[in-house]
This record gives sequence, C-alpha cells and structure tokens, in this order.
Amino acid sequence: MKPTINPPNDLHKIRNKAEEIVKKLSSTKNALRSWMPEADALKLIHELQVHQIELELQNEELVLANEQIEKLNSEKDRLISVIVNDIESSFNSVVGYSELLVKQARDNDLEGLEKYAGLVHQSSLKAMKLIKNLTDRDFGELKP
Repeated sequence: MKPTINPPNDLHKIRNKAEEIVKKLSSTKNALRSWMPEADALKLIHELQVHQIELELQNEELVLANEQIEKLNSEKDRLISVIVNDIESSFNSVVGYSELLVKQARDNDLEGLEKYAGLVHQSSLKAMKLIKNLTDRDFGELKP
C-alpha cells in the first residue's frame, strides 16, 4: 500500500483559487477585465497565439523532416538491394567456378583447373572490392 501524500494547505488553496480564476475567465470577458488590466490580457493572449503558431510551425517542420527521412530510408533500401544483388552475383560465380574446379580435379584436367582457379580468384576479388567499397575496409591491395 502506497503512503498518501497530502499537499500543504497552501497548495490546496492555490489550486482552488486557480480553478476559480479559470471559471471566471471562461464565463465572461468582464471577468478577465476584473482580474487583470485589458492591456495585460491582450498581451497574454497575443503571446499565447504566437506560441501556438510557433508550435504549429515546428510541427510542420517535423512532418517535413519525417517525410524526408522516409524518402531517404526508401532510397537506402533500394541501394542495399542493388548492392546485395551485385555481391550475390559475384559469389554465385565463385560457387559455379569452384564446382567446375572440383570436376576438373576429378578429371585430372590441369589446364581446366588453372583456368577455373583464375576465374574463382577474379570473382572473389570482385566480391571483396564490392564489400570494401561498401564498408570502406582495407583488405590489402585488390586486383580485379
């Protein structure tokens, strides 16, 4: 069970007085004039209107920024899709050529082994170059 916290009597009185003032302000314009001079009330209303407009302008900026973020996110997704497709293509080449290497090794075809080993090497370098460009990592000197 939580202990109850009783606010000091002054806070309760202030709250009640504030509630009374709000009722007076909402009931008639004369109540506002009796509570504060009209010039002060107009200044207060002006400040509230300016503040509300500032908030609306800030909200518009946030909406535009959010739209821009969504657009950039969509462009990023398309770019990643293209990059993944390029890397997949390079690795598919490596897999295909390595299968041919295995076949050439079984057949003892040394000329074919050298040819397909070179293609595996080139495809691997291409894939590493794509990854290097994507991540800005240094994998040593890569030759295409």
